[in-house]
Amino acid sequence: MSKPPKKKPLTEEQIRESDALKAVYAAKSKALGVTQEKIATAMSRKNGEGVTQGAVSHFMNRRTPLNPDAASIFATMLDVPVSDFSPRLAKVIAAMGKGLTAGLAAEEEVVTHDEFELVDQLTARVEGGHGEENDHVEVRGGLAFKRSYIKRRGAKGDALRVVYGSGRSMEPIIQAGDAILVNTASRELKANHIYAFANSEYKAIIKRAVFEGGKWILRSENPDKSVKAHRDMYFFDDSGSPQFEVIGLALWRGGDL
Repeated sequence: MSKPPKKKPLTEEQIRESDALKAVYAAKSKALGVTQEKIATAMSRKNGEGVTQGAVSHFMNRRTPLNPDAASIFATMLDVPVSDFSPRLAKVIAAMGKGLTAGLAAEEEVVTHDEFELVDQLTARVEGGHGEENDHVEVRGGLAFKRSYIKRRGAKGDALRVVYGSGRSMEPIIQAGDAILVNTASRELKANHIYAFANSEYKAIIKRAVFEGGKWILRSENPDKSVKAHRDMYFFDDSGSPQFEVIGLALWRGGDL
């Protein structure tokens, strides 16, 4: 059985982002009273697990590539837009309308029954083929999920978003118009799981991640491969650079029977 590939080195774009973030931190942190330890604390609260000062430093020293959650926390604490150091991630965040924040002050919005949590329901759509462009995304109420279900799936409420399926590429598993619960805190690819991605044009897509022949493949469920949008896509290009940004793991779908 093949093993997943080792961690890839940062791309040139990711290196530029790391350098730009380091410059922003140097220019802003002292005046704002922000330290790497404080940023680590914010990340720990957001992720629900311990983040060290060293891990924060790695983002600014070409060791760890930035992701949407980390970029949002840096931006919030340094009082700058994400686009100041990563136009790429700013577009990814906007594409899904996640409105990621450090989560330091926002109060948890819940339905009246203590057993349930209200998850933001976005107007964003994820397309199973070439991708759905979401120029404008709004929060339209929420869907209630049992807290016991969220816990059983290893998720946290503030990382969950509800989006909607589009197109026929993921039929019969996901139909156009289906509600899809996405865990934006779960971005590490695991074989045979379904994820929401942003492609190089920052369009949102949804595919099953498959590991075959030593390569990660994004696969549609629709068996009709005569349609280009239903064919396999490779997560990494020939140089080993990722062609997609992982938005999150799909946990649940709801739709017509």
